[in-house]
Amino acid sequence: MTSNLRANPDGLAGVGAALNRIADRLAHIVDEATVRTPLAAGNDEVSRRVAAKLVCAASDIEADLTGGARALREFAAIVQAQADALSAADATALTPLE
Repeated sequence: MTSNLRANPDGLAGVGAALNRIADRLAHIVDEATVRTPLAAGNDEVSRRVAAKLVCAASDIEADLTGGARALREFAAIVQAQADALSAADATALTPLE
């Protein structure tokens, strides 16, 4: 059986590095966002509830971004492992038999 599979290990490694950079940016956004906590515009019940809802929403977004960054790093590691395996397979295939 023949295959038309073509892969570029260097290209895969570049994709893995790009995914890690995106994950770093997401982590930076989370770090910056956690510094800012919305304050109630006034001392009335509506203002306090709106501020509380914003804090809750921000917390949910922070959790999603953190999870997304973690998933990107995991995917980047998988892509890098595939690039390494392809490079090793190429090196083995190109090694002359003794």
